[in-house]
Amino acid sequence: FVERIGVSRGIARDTLGTIVAICLIVSAFGSLAPILAGGRYSRGGMLFAGSLATLVAMCLLALPGSTRGFVAGALLFNFVWGWATVYLAAIIALADSSGRFLPLIGGAMSIGATVGPALSGMLIRGSDFTAVFMLCGAAAIVSALLAVAAERRGSVAH
Repeated sequence: FVERIGVSRGIARDTLGTIVAICLIVSAFGSLAPILAGGRYSRGGMLFAGSLATLVAMCLLALPGSTRGFVAGALLFNFVWGWATVYLAAIIALADSSGRFLPLIGGAMSIGATVGPALSGMLIRGSDFTAVFMLCGAAAIVSALLAVAAERRGSVAH
């Protein structure tokens, strides 16, 4: 719904097309960033940071009338999406000693990519995206807390 949010902010559709294209490139860089970080940081810590960055992105996207906030939020969200996915897959791979759950990552992501927009579509009222931002923010907070809890258990250290 990035385009719909942008339209509600008065951003021209051509400009939105360019922003979305750049966001896809930024997401690819987000997926490569963990390679640069190597094993210097804990996976749980990186997921926690990603959850907080998602929360910041939602706040930026929610700023009314702010084109810069919209662009910054969209770019940050897409970067973090790629970045956090790598750490999450690594955590699942390490925790799945049987190898039964690792193949389910793609399917789970596909389900999320289907259910998330459908649920968001039901929450949007006209050009009011508040409920979607709140849901995404709540999910980011829960994700951050789960990352901390998992790391405290010692299951996602380097």
